[in-house]
Amino acid sequence: MKRFSLLAVLSLVILAIGVIAGRASAVNEVQATNYLVIETFELGPDQTMNEGIERLSEWVRILRDTGKHSSVRLFLHHWGPETALYIMSETSDWGAIGTMVDDLFAEIPDFMEQKWGFAGHSDNILTEVPVE
Repeated sequence: MKRFSLLAVLSLVILAIGVIAGRASAVNEVQATNYLVIETFELGPDQTMNEGIERLSEWVRILRDTGKHSSVRLFLHHWGPETALYIMSETSDWGAIGTMVDDLFAEIPDFMEQKWGFAGHSDNILTEVPVE
């Protein structure tokens, strides 16, 4: 009978540890934060679509090569009154967002001397809200 009681208590302890470990794992998953950066570039008056796409494609390749982002893509919006290009990057590391410009400068040393060409630029940094 003592063995049975000891085995029952030991089983309950192991079960409790498993439940606690499972909850801790679920909490860690919920706490993981994902960010989406959407950079909008409006084409300048003297800039062709191909020039804008070529320049931003280079930036996308550089950002991909850093390995800091799970996804970096280039999108074109050409419906309606606004024609714009968008770089969208996803990361789970806030620091990767903060170094995006530095990463471009490192690969394009004369970045600040190049003609900008774009009429406007804006950034949107979105934080994912986990929904179960």
